[in-house]
Amino acid sequence: MIKGESTLVGGTLAGRLPSLVRVVLVSVVCCIAAAGCGGTSAGPTGKGAASPSSDRIPVVDSTQLQSVLPTGRNMPADLGGRTVDAWDSTKDPSQCQDEEWPDAWCARAGAVGLSVFTNLVDQEIGIHLVSFPDERSAAQAFKTRDKTDDVDRYPGPTGELVYTLDLVAPEDHLLWTGRGTTFQQGTVIGRIEYSWTPGTHVQTGRLLAVTRMVIQRIDEKEKGLNPTASAR
Repeated sequence: MIKGESTLVGGTLAGRLPSLVRVVLVSVVCCIAAAGCGGTSAGPTGKGAASPSSDRIPVVDSTQLQSVLPTGRNMPADLGGRTVDAWDSTKDPSQCQDEEWPDAWCARAGAVGLSVFTNLVDQEIGIHLVSFPDERSAAQAFKTRDKTDDVDRYPGPTGELVYTLDLVAPEDHLLWTGRGTTFQQGTVIGRIEYSWTPGTHVQTGRLLAVTRMVIQRIDEKEKGLNPTASAR
């Protein structure tokens, strides 16, 4: 699977795919993946000018965040869902830390979400999301990620860039390897990890397709629409 204990300014981010194998991110909130994705940038556009997201609905609480998490119906058919849930950080701040987001992020986070999909044999995808009170806070947090292991950047469906990096399996799970991605879309920062056993046939572009789908679902929610994007 994936390895990874990554360190970001303000905390430790260990990328992990629940169950099959504990994975650690080689680089904190830097993505890894043979795929790409994107997020939105934050920041004022000038005095008197409206923010690019001023007409959008920020994804802040657990109810909103859970609605953008994909379910088995949205994922490739050969990967069954195992976990799809979201938690309000204000009610249960420890859940954010359990998901191994940086402490500095958890202190400001509104909610965290998790979706895990696996065939229970040789492939697993973990989708980790954390939301912030506003887009500016999310953008500032995303900038603090450790960029040491950034491998590449890809344009996401909303025009922003997604960062990629390789996931390295820890010594006790050398039979697994993987790649992942990280992105910021509006008030949400996402980390997607795809791991597999050596020799496994990994469909080209799968990580990219899943990443783009998650970003599109967040984008749809921000526009006040029902998230319907799918990777099938």
